[in-house]
Amino acid sequence: SLLAGALLALLAGPPAASSRGIPVACAQIATARAARAGGAPLMFVHIPKAAGTSVRAFIREHALAKDPAAALCDQLDLPSQLLAGPDVGYGPVSNCSIIVGHIPYGVAPGFNEARQPVYATLLREPIERTLSLYEYVLRQPHHYQLRHFANRTLSELIAASRTLNVAGSRDFDPAVLVRNRMVWWLCGVDCHPDSMALDAALARALVNLRSKIAVVGVTDDADAFAYTLSNVMGWPASGLQHENSKAGHDGRPARLTSADRDAMASVLLADRVVYRAAKTIAARQRRCLMGADALPETRMAGSAPAAGSQHELL
Repeated sequence: SLLAGALLALLAGPPAASSRGIPVACAQIATARAARAGGAPLMFVHIPKAAGTSVRAFIREHALAKDPAAALCDQLDLPSQLLAGPDVGYGPVSNCSIIVGHIPYGVAPGFNEARQPVYATLLREPIERTLSLYEYVLRQPHHYQLRHFANRTLSELIAASRTLNVAGSRDFDPAVLVRNRMVWWLCGVDCHPDSMALDAALARALVNLRSKIAVVGVTDDADAFAYTLSNVMGWPASGLQHENSKAGHDGRPARLTSADRDAMASVLLADRVVYRAAKTIAARQRRCLMGADALPETRMAGSAPAAGSQHELL
Protein backbone atom coordinates (compact mmCIF):
# COMPACT_ATOMS: atom_id res chain seq x y z
CA SER A 1 0.00 0.00 0.00
CA LEU A 2 0.98 3.64 -0.27
CA LEU A 3 1.31 3.89 3.52
CA ALA A 4 3.57 0.82 3.68
CA GLY A 5 5.83 2.28 1.02
CA ALA A 6 5.82 5.60 2.80
CA LEU A 7 6.92 3.94 6.02
CA LEU A 8 9.91 2.39 4.28
CA ALA A 9 10.83 5.77 2.84
CA LEU A 10 10.59 7.44 6.25
CA LEU A 11 12.72 4.75 7.85
CA ALA A 12 15.35 5.33 5.17
CA GLY A 13 15.78 8.91 6.40
CA PRO A 14 15.55 12.26 4.63
CA PRO A 15 16.09 12.35 0.88
CA ALA A 16 19.51 13.35 -0.35
CA ALA A 17 19.89 16.91 -1.53
CA SER A 18 19.06 17.11 -5.20
CA SER A 19 18.35 19.74 -7.83
CA ARG A 20 15.65 17.55 -9.32
CA GLY A 21 12.34 19.36 -9.22
CA ILE A 22 13.86 22.85 -9.01
CA PRO A 23 12.80 23.82 -12.58
CA VAL A 24 9.28 22.57 -11.84
CA ALA A 25 9.15 24.65 -8.66
CA CYS A 26 10.33 27.74 -10.53
CA ALA A 27 7.76 27.19 -13.26
CA GLN A 28 4.95 26.74 -10.70
CA ILE A 29 5.86 29.98 -8.96
CA ALA A 30 6.00 31.83 -12.29
CA THR A 31 2.60 30.39 -13.25
CA ALA A 32 1.14 31.47 -9.91
CA ARG A 33 2.51 34.99 -10.38
CA ALA A 34 0.96 35.19 -13.82
CA ALA A 35 -2.37 33.93 -12.46
CA ARG A 36 -2.35 36.59 -9.74
CA ALA A 37 -1.50 39.26 -12.30
CA GLY A 38 -4.50 38.05 -14.28
CA GLY A 39 -6.85 38.48 -11.34
CA ALA A 40 -6.81 35.05 -9.73
CA PRO A 41 -7.65 35.22 -6.01
CA LEU A 42 -5.36 33.88 -3.31
CA MET A 43 -6.72 31.19 -0.99
CA PHE A 44 -4.69 30.37 2.12
CA VAL A 45 -5.52 26.93 3.56
CA HIS A 46 -4.98 27.45 7.30
CA ILE A 47 -4.27 24.05 8.83
CA PRO A 48 -4.98 24.38 12.57
CA LYS A 49 -1.95 24.84 14.84
CA ALA A 50 0.47 25.41 11.96
CA ALA A 51 1.27 29.12 12.31
CA GLY A 52 -1.77 30.11 10.29
CA THR A 53 -2.70 32.95 12.64
CA SER A 54 0.65 34.57 11.92
CA VAL A 55 0.27 34.00 8.17
CA ARG A 56 -3.22 35.51 8.17
CA ALA A 57 -1.85 38.62 9.90
CA PHE A 58 1.04 38.72 7.41
CA ILE A 59 -1.35 38.49 4.44
CA ARG A 60 -3.65 41.15 5.85
CA GLU A 61 -0.79 43.57 6.50
CA HIS A 62 0.84 43.20 3.09
CA ALA A 63 -2.34 43.04 1.04
CA LEU A 64 -3.76 46.21 2.56
CA ALA A 65 -0.42 47.99 2.31
CA LYS A 66 -0.38 47.33 -1.43
CA ASP A 67 -4.07 48.04 -1.94
CA PRO A 68 -6.11 49.56 0.94
CA ALA A 69 -9.26 48.59 -0.93
CA ALA A 70 -8.27 44.93 -1.34
CA ALA A 71 -11.23 42.58 -0.97
CA LEU A 72 -9.73 40.42 1.78
CA CYS A 73 -12.14 37.84 3.21
CA ASP A 74 -11.41 35.96 6.43
CA GLN A 75 -13.34 32.74 6.96
CA LEU A 76 -13.94 33.80 10.57
CA ASP A 77 -15.93 36.78 9.29
CA LEU A 78 -17.91 34.89 6.65
CA PRO A 79 -21.32 33.33 7.27
CA SER A 80 -20.74 29.59 7.59
CA GLN A 81 -23.32 28.80 4.90
CA LEU A 82 -21.12 30.53 2.32
CA LEU A 83 -18.56 27.76 2.74
CA ALA A 84 -20.97 24.88 3.23
CA GLY A 85 -21.12 23.24 -0.18
CA PRO A 86 -21.31 23.59 -3.95
CA ASP A 87 -25.08 24.19 -4.04
CA VAL A 88 -25.03 27.27 -1.83
CA GLY A 89 -25.07 30.78 -3.27
CA TYR A 90 -21.59 32.30 -2.99
CA GLY A 91 -22.21 35.74 -4.41
CA PRO A 92 -20.36 37.83 -1.80
CA VAL A 93 -17.37 35.46 -1.67
CA SER A 94 -16.82 35.51 -5.42
CA ASN A 95 -15.80 39.15 -5.10
CA CYS A 96 -12.93 38.35 -2.72
CA SER A 97 -9.41 38.80 -4.01
CA ILE A 98 -7.96 36.94 -1.00
CA ILE A 99 -9.59 34.30 1.21
CA VAL A 100 -7.93 33.00 4.36
CA GLY A 101 -9.18 30.52 6.92
CA HIS A 102 -9.72 26.98 8.11
CA ILE A 103 -10.86 25.96 4.65
CA PRO A 104 -9.77 22.69 3.03
CA TYR A 105 -8.19 22.54 -0.40
CA GLY A 106 -10.74 22.78 -3.19
CA VAL A 107 -13.22 25.12 -1.55
CA ALA A 108 -13.35 27.85 -4.16
CA PRO A 109 -16.82 29.32 -3.71
CA GLY A 110 -18.13 31.45 -6.52
CA PHE A 111 -15.05 31.14 -8.72
CA ASN A 112 -15.30 29.86 -12.26
CA GLU A 113 -12.66 27.88 -14.12
CA ALA A 114 -11.12 31.03 -15.56
CA ARG A 115 -10.63 32.51 -12.09
CA GLN A 116 -9.47 29.58 -9.97
CA PRO A 117 -7.60 30.56 -6.80
CA VAL A 118 -3.87 30.42 -6.28
CA TYR A 119 -3.53 28.17 -3.23
CA ALA A 120 -0.99 28.47 -0.42
CA THR A 121 -0.56 26.45 2.76
CA LEU A 122 1.84 25.85 5.65
CA LEU A 123 2.46 22.49 7.35
CA ARG A 124 3.92 21.62 10.74
CA GLU A 125 5.77 18.58 12.07
CA PRO A 126 2.84 16.28 12.95
CA ILE A 127 3.74 15.38 16.54
CA GLU A 128 4.48 19.02 17.38
CA ARG A 129 1.20 20.09 15.77
CA THR A 130 -0.77 17.53 17.76
CA LEU A 131 0.83 18.52 21.06
CA SER A 132 0.17 22.18 20.29
CA LEU A 133 -3.49 21.37 19.66
CA TYR A 134 -3.68 19.45 22.95
CA GLU A 135 -2.22 22.36 24.92
CA TYR A 136 -4.44 24.84 23.10
CA VAL A 137 -7.65 22.92 23.86
CA LEU A 138 -6.79 22.69 27.55
CA ARG A 139 -6.40 26.48 27.68
CA GLN A 140 -9.77 27.21 26.06
CA PRO A 141 -12.70 26.91 28.50
CA HIS A 142 -15.29 26.72 25.71
CA HIS A 143 -13.46 24.56 23.17
CA TYR A 144 -15.65 21.77 21.83
CA GLN A 145 -12.96 19.14 22.51
CA LEU A 146 -12.20 20.19 26.09
CA ARG A 147 -14.69 17.84 27.73
CA HIS A 148 -13.07 14.92 25.93
CA PHE A 149 -9.51 15.87 26.88
CA ALA A 150 -9.74 17.43 30.32
CA ASN A 151 -10.22 14.28 32.40
CA ARG A 152 -7.72 12.06 30.58
CA THR A 153 -3.96 12.13 30.67
CA LEU A 154 -1.99 12.74 27.52
CA SER A 155 -0.82 9.11 27.58
CA GLU A 156 -4.43 7.90 27.81
CA LEU A 157 -5.47 10.05 24.85
CA ILE A 158 -2.56 8.77 22.77
CA ALA A 159 -3.30 5.15 23.67
CA ALA A 160 -6.96 5.58 22.74
CA SER A 161 -6.00 7.12 19.42
CA ARG A 162 -3.71 4.20 18.62
CA THR A 163 -6.51 1.67 19.01
CA LEU A 164 -8.65 3.35 16.36
CA ASN A 165 -8.96 2.45 12.74
CA VAL A 166 -7.70 5.78 11.39
CA ALA A 167 -9.34 5.11 8.04
CA GLY A 168 -12.72 5.03 9.80
CA SER A 169 -15.05 7.86 10.71
CA ARG A 170 -13.71 8.10 14.26
CA ASP A 171 -10.68 9.84 12.82
CA PHE A 172 -12.92 12.93 12.94
CA ASP A 173 -14.38 12.14 16.38
CA PRO A 174 -13.76 15.11 18.74
CA ALA A 175 -12.69 12.66 21.44
CA VAL A 176 -9.68 11.65 19.34
CA LEU A 177 -6.45 13.59 19.81
CA VAL A 178 -3.99 11.92 17.43
CA ARG A 179 -5.28 11.92 13.87
CA ASN A 180 -4.00 12.63 10.37
CA ARG A 181 -5.72 15.97 9.99
CA MET A 182 -3.21 17.51 7.56
CA VAL A 183 -3.90 14.74 5.05
CA TRP A 184 -7.63 15.41 5.12
CA TRP A 185 -7.19 19.20 4.85
CA LEU A 186 -4.98 18.73 1.80
CA CYS A 187 -7.07 15.95 0.26
CA GLY A 188 -9.90 18.39 -0.22
CA VAL A 189 -13.42 19.42 0.53
CA ASP A 190 -14.99 16.20 -0.73
CA CYS A 191 -12.70 13.89 1.27
CA HIS A 192 -13.99 12.22 4.43
CA PRO A 193 -13.06 9.01 6.27
CA ASP A 194 -16.66 7.81 6.03
CA SER A 195 -16.27 7.41 2.28
CA MET A 196 -12.53 7.27 1.61
CA ALA A 197 -9.67 5.11 2.86
CA LEU A 198 -6.66 6.88 4.33
CA ASP A 199 -4.43 5.49 1.55
CA ALA A 200 -6.63 7.14 -1.08
CA ALA A 201 -6.79 10.40 0.85
CA LEU A 202 -3.01 10.45 1.19
CA ALA A 203 -2.54 9.86 -2.54
CA ARG A 204 -4.84 12.74 -3.42
CA ALA A 205 -3.28 15.02 -0.79
CA LEU A 206 0.16 14.40 -2.29
CA VAL A 207 -1.08 15.22 -5.80
CA ASN A 208 -2.63 18.45 -4.56
CA LEU A 209 0.47 19.38 -2.59
CA ARG A 210 2.87 18.70 -5.46
CA SER A 211 0.95 20.06 -8.42
CA LYS A 212 -2.04 22.18 -7.36
CA ILE A 213 -0.98 24.22 -4.33
CA ALA A 214 1.29 26.98 -5.58
CA VAL A 215 3.03 28.05 -2.36
CA VAL A 216 3.98 25.34 0.13
CA GLY A 217 5.83 25.92 3.37
CA VAL A 218 6.76 24.29 6.66
CA THR A 219 6.93 25.98 10.03
CA ASP A 220 10.58 24.90 10.38
CA ASP A 221 11.33 27.68 7.90
CA ALA A 222 8.27 29.91 7.98
CA ASP A 223 10.29 32.90 6.75
CA ALA A 224 11.00 31.12 3.45
CA PHE A 225 7.26 30.53 3.03
CA ALA A 226 6.64 34.24 3.60
CA TYR A 227 9.29 35.16 1.02
CA THR A 228 7.79 32.81 -1.56
CA LEU A 229 4.28 34.09 -0.93
CA SER A 230 5.51 37.68 -1.19
CA ASN A 231 7.12 36.86 -4.54
CA VAL A 232 3.90 35.39 -5.93
CA MET A 233 1.78 38.26 -4.62
CA GLY A 234 4.13 41.04 -5.70
CA TRP A 235 4.76 42.24 -2.15
CA PRO A 236 8.10 43.46 -0.78
CA ALA A 237 10.35 40.64 0.40
CA SER A 238 9.64 40.02 4.06
CA GLY A 239 9.91 37.35 6.72
CA LEU A 240 7.07 36.22 8.94
CA GLN A 241 6.51 37.99 12.24
CA HIS A 242 4.65 35.89 14.74
CA GLU A 243 1.50 37.48 16.13
CA ASN A 244 0.59 37.19 19.81
CA SER A 245 3.47 34.82 20.46
CA LYS A 246 2.90 34.67 24.19
CA ALA A 247 -0.87 34.68 24.24
CA GLY A 248 -2.24 31.76 26.22
CA HIS A 249 1.06 29.94 26.74
CA ASP A 250 1.38 28.69 30.31
CA GLY A 251 5.03 27.68 30.05
CA ARG A 252 4.36 24.00 30.71
CA PRO A 253 4.63 22.19 27.37
CA ALA A 254 3.37 18.64 27.19
CA ARG A 255 6.04 16.04 27.83
CA LEU A 256 6.14 12.78 25.93
CA THR A 257 7.52 9.45 26.99
CA SER A 258 9.41 7.56 24.32
CA ALA A 259 6.53 5.07 24.14
CA ASP A 260 4.00 7.89 23.62
CA ARG A 261 6.15 9.45 20.92
CA ASP A 262 6.45 6.11 19.12
CA ALA A 263 2.70 5.61 19.33
CA MET A 264 2.01 9.06 17.92
CA ALA A 265 4.52 8.54 15.12
CA SER A 266 2.75 5.31 14.19
CA VAL A 267 -0.74 6.83 14.11
CA LEU A 268 0.47 9.96 12.31
CA LEU A 269 2.28 8.14 9.52
CA ALA A 270 0.16 9.69 6.76
CA ASP A 271 0.66 13.20 8.14
CA ARG A 272 4.39 12.53 8.39
CA VAL A 273 4.41 11.63 4.70
CA VAL A 274 2.74 14.87 3.58
CA TYR A 275 4.96 16.87 5.92
CA ARG A 276 8.08 15.28 4.43
CA ALA A 277 6.77 16.04 0.93
CA ALA A 278 6.06 19.64 1.95
CA LYS A 279 9.61 20.05 3.26
CA THR A 280 10.98 18.90 -0.09
CA ILE A 281 8.70 21.24 -2.05
CA ALA A 282 9.44 24.19 0.25
CA ALA A 283 13.19 23.63 -0.08
CA ARG A 284 12.90 23.62 -3.88
CA GLN A 285 10.83 26.80 -3.87
CA ARG A 286 13.30 28.45 -1.53
CA ARG A 287 16.22 27.45 -3.75
CA CYS A 288 14.32 28.65 -6.80
CA LEU A 289 13.84 32.11 -5.32
CA MET A 290 17.11 32.54 -3.49
CA GLY A 291 19.67 30.55 -5.44
CA ALA A 292 21.30 30.31 -8.80
CA ASP A 293 18.46 28.12 -10.06
CA ALA A 294 15.97 31.00 -9.96
CA LEU A 295 14.32 32.09 -13.16
CA PRO A 296 14.70 35.84 -13.80
CA GLU A 297 10.98 36.41 -13.25
CA THR A 298 10.96 34.60 -9.90
CA ARG A 299 14.31 35.54 -8.37
CA MET A 300 13.78 37.44 -5.12
CA ALA A 301 15.80 40.57 -4.47
CA GLY A 302 17.55 40.91 -1.14
CA SER A 303 19.06 38.39 1.18
CA ALA A 304 17.58 34.98 1.79
CA PRO A 305 15.82 34.20 5.05
CA ALA A 306 17.77 32.23 7.58
CA ALA A 307 17.07 28.52 7.41
CA GLY A 308 15.31 26.99 10.37
CA SER A 309 13.66 30.18 11.68
CA GLN A 310 11.66 29.29 14.76
CA HIS A 311 8.37 30.76 15.93
CA GLU A 312 5.91 29.98 18.65
CA LEU A 313 3.05 28.82 16.51
CA LEU A 314 -0.67 29.34 16.58
